[in-house]
Amino acid sequence: MDSPDVPDGGTRRTRVLRIASALLVGGLIAAGLLKVASERGLRVEPPTPIPGAQVPSLPELPSSDLNLTVVYRGDDLLEGLEASVPVRLGDVETRHEHPSIPGLRYAFEAERDSFELTVSGDTIQLSTVLHYQGRGWYDPAFLPEVTGSCPFRAVTGPAPGPAVPPTSLRPRARVTFTTPLSLEADWSLSTRISVAALEPLSTGERDRCRVTQFQLDLTDWLLTVARMGLEEWTGEVDRQVADLDLRPAIEERWTELHGPFPVADGLWLTLAPEGVRRGRLRLEEGEGAALRLPISLQVRPQLTTEPPGSTEHAPLPLLDGGTVDDGGFRVVGEGRLPYPMLSEFLAAELEGREFTERGRTIRLERVMLRGLGDGRLLLELDVEGDLRGRLFLVGTPRHDPDTNQIRLSDLKVHVATRNLLAQVAAWALRTGLVGDLRERARWPLDDVLTQGTLTVGDALNRQLGPETWLSGEVTAMELIDLVATGDALVVRVGLEGSARVEVGDG
Repeated sequence: MDSPDVPDGGTRRTRVLRIASALLVGGLIAAGLLKVASERGLRVEPPTPIPGAQVPSLPELPSSDLNLTVVYRGDDLLEGLEASVPVRLGDVETRHEHPSIPGLRYAFEAERDSFELTVSGDTIQLSTVLHYQGRGWYDPAFLPEVTGSCPFRAVTGPAPGPAVPPTSLRPRARVTFTTPLSLEADWSLSTRISVAALEPLSTGERDRCRVTQFQLDLTDWLLTVARMGLEEWTGEVDRQVADLDLRPAIEERWTELHGPFPVADGLWLTLAPEGVRRGRLRLEEGEGAALRLPISLQVRPQLTTEPPGSTEHAPLPLLDGGTVDDGGFRVVGEGRLPYPMLSEFLAAELEGREFTERGRTIRLERVMLRGLGDGRLLLELDVEGDLRGRLFLVGTPRHDPDTNQIRLSDLKVHVATRNLLAQVAAWALRTGLVGDLRERARWPLDDVLTQGTLTVGDALNRQLGPETWLSGEVTAMELIDLVATGDALVVRVGLEGSARVEVGDG
């Protein structure tokens, strides 16, 4: 009789099968659960790419011509002439022998009005009105000496009345000085003043000097004497103009043009002028004296995010001659765009984007850009979701002239990241992440260059010193070249525009 505690063979086999089935199902369930847990909690931590071999940066920034028109405002030149040419010329008590009439002597005295300035090209014309008087003494061989004057004072004997008749009674003449004006290599002004015209102010008797007692018209002779007196002063005026020292004011402006100029928050522009070429000096019509000098500065402009520190300034060089456009310029400048600033733009474009493949999703949480030092950029992405960790992609920035954008069109997953994903989460490579990043990893330049045009234009409109103003505008800006260095994206930009420096109190 069988014991009840001992199962028969069939029952034992059934129980073993049940246990095996339960273990198999449990194992399958456990395996599935483990698989799901591992995928949903998978972390990817590839090693950070090692910077590549250093490559040369862009070639040395070439020197560009920044053409400016320097307008020297103020009355220095006119004041110098006013001070050099006396208000009163001649002496009515000083007698001169008439060159062709024996026994006739005469005297001349004139008082001038203030100068009026007109310009024609690079020639100054200064004119004024002379109010003059003349006296004559005639001593014929067998008669008493006879005197006369214009305006009339006496017929014979000592002349009564004031020594100088009122201006309203004296005949008038207009005198005109002319001189070319040039700027020498040492920044000094040069003139060659001459008396261009001296003639009665009108054709009527009011402006003739006739000595009726002798039936003589001394107008031409007296004006000849006046011309001789005026010409004695022209050399002195030339010397005084040459002594007008423009160099200190120009040296001060030269220092100020080195900058740096703030163009936006955290951005400074330095011009770094090295040499100067002068064009043809001209005079500008309008109130007061204004000298208009086109100059061309040889500059190497740079835009930097570094706070301005002490800058060594090249001394003011001697002027070279040559042809200079009047205020128009085209220069090539260089700027350094730091990667944190570029990262902010990408973060706004990319952070929060999700990518799904076969029910699995990853989400971009943080985007950071930095340079590998070999001309390539490294894009770091922190991801969350069914895949967590950090991904690395690399690409070379290029300028796309068709869209006017800086793009990373060759962006690809770094080899260490790709190998790791291929092993543990190959599905992540098929999410469309890379294609999306290639499309979105870009920096449109239209708005940037427009804003740059405005900010650099603002930098060209400022007071440089107590009596010096810089004004101008940037009419065009374009990207010429770029390279990714270890710490910044270096860009070369071409700028076109016009500028003007006004010096003086005008």
